[in-house]
Amino acid sequence: MRAAASQQTNQMTQPHTDPIDPPALAQWLDRFLPLPMFALSIVYLAVEAGVIHRIEEGYVTLIEARVMTWCLVALWPIFAIEALVRLFLTRRQMAFWPRFWILLVVVLFPFVRIGMRAHADSGKIWLPRLGWQEVDRKLRMTMERFFSVPLILFALMVLPILGFEYFWEEQVHQYFWLKLTLDIASSLIWMAFAI
Repeated sequence: MRAAASQQTNQMTQPHTDPIDPPALAQWLDRFLPLPMFALSIVYLAVEAGVIHRIEEGYVTLIEARVMTWCLVALWPIFAIEALVRLFLTRRQMAFWPRFWILLVVVLFPFVRIGMRAHADSGKIWLPRLGWQEVDRKLRMTMERFFSVPLILFALMVLPILGFEYFWEEQVHQYFWLKLTLDIASSLIWMAFAI
């Protein structure tokens, strides 16, 4: 009886620890996941752009359709699992409904994972070459300066593509490689604006 009482006393004096330490796991994920998830988001966006442009117009081959579909099907669970983990890890930082809406948006549109904030600190975002950055006015101004000229160039690229498809419509439909090239260019423009 004394042994049981001393064991109960020891259990009461020792702090209870969770098998998973959310802050430590969040920091670990923020250290190792940003680049792979950013890259997978770009791949998902590129494949989805291909699906939208190729399948929509009906010029896609069966092999292309299968590769694009299976790529999206294979990548989707990665985004869904990471979004579920985020829902769990950020429970101390924000209320349930904002976390739930983030989960829903990522599950429905996995490419938005490009702009997700850190698991451990919702005030930071990871960007290639810049690393973790505080989301503030300075970052917005930096991003605006960086993207303004490239986006103008991408917008101007739309004109020759539309002109080519309009004035040489017969040649575009006749040559598979020409249609594929124009679709890839359109997809790249779509991707650039989405990013």
